[in-house]
Amino acid sequence: MERLLQIVSTINKPLTVIAGSALGFVISVTVADVIMRFFGSPITGTYELVCFSGGILFCFSIPLTSWANSQIQVEFLVMKLPPGSKKVLQVVTKCLGIVLFLLIAWNVVLLGNNLRETGEVSIVLRMPFYPVAYAMGICGFLQCLVLLSDIVKIIGGKNE
Repeated sequence: MERLLQIVSTINKPLTVIAGSALGFVISVTVADVIMRFFGSPITGTYELVCFSGGILFCFSIPLTSWANSQIQVEFLVMKLPPGSKKVLQVVTKCLGIVLFLLIAWNVVLLGNNLRETGEVSIVLRMPFYPVAYAMGICGFLQCLVLLSDIVKIIGGKNE
């Protein structure tokens, strides 16, 4: 149990760096584009760069947000349940989340395969879409691992 939690914690650290770097890049490109527009020379492909980076930012931040329990939760009904029922509900919810993210991740990987095979690229910068799709798929599978570790924490009595 401890080993799984340690592995998930270790995996989340580089994801945080990647998501933070993507956020910094989005901010930098946007600010630079606004400044350059003021001088009449906008940065070509800013929209595409921000979209690609936003996708990376979004998908790489999901596992860490879930791991840290930083997502918005509406618990006013769950708080009134007895501890045993609360644990069962949490485990069922995490299991449903695993199924959902497995389906999403698998389909995004299939989409990435399709994009790679067809050679789909962005219009202005001619950047391929499939690496972002694969990254999103990988993050979906990592989210399943985070949810599994949450189940381990709940069953082991370590959830907060």
